[in-house]
Amino acid sequence: MQVAIIEDDPILAKSVSKAVRDAGHDCTIVPDGESAIRGQTLLGSDLVLLDLMLPKADGLEVLRRARSAGVRTPVIILTARGTMPDKLRGFEAGADDYLVKPFTMDELLARI
Repeated sequence: MQVAIIEDDPILAKSVSKAVRDAGHDCTIVPDGESAIRGQTLLGSDLVLLDLMLPKADGLEVLRRARSAGVRTPVIILTARGTMPDKLRGFEAGADDYLVKPFTMDELLARI
C-alpha cells in the first residue's frame, strides 16, 4: 500500500515513515499543504496521513479541495487539535479517521 504522510514536523514524519515502512508499506513524505495539493498527493496514494497545522495550506483546506474534486482516498488526520469541535470539522471536511497527537505507533498501525 502507498501511504502519503503530509506532515511538516520532520522528526515526526521520519518516525511515522519508519513505522509505516516496517509494517510493509511504501510511503512518501510531503512537508506542506501546498505541495500536497499541487502534487495531487491524495489522488496518488492508497492512504493519507494528514496533519492539520501545515504551512502554506492547512490540512483541512487540503482535504476539502481533494474531496470537492471527487478524490475518495482514505484519510487519517494526525493532529494536536483534539477538541470535539476540531474533530467534527475534520470529519465534516471528509476525514475517515482522526488521531490526536501524541499517539502510539501501535495505535496508528492498527488504524492503518
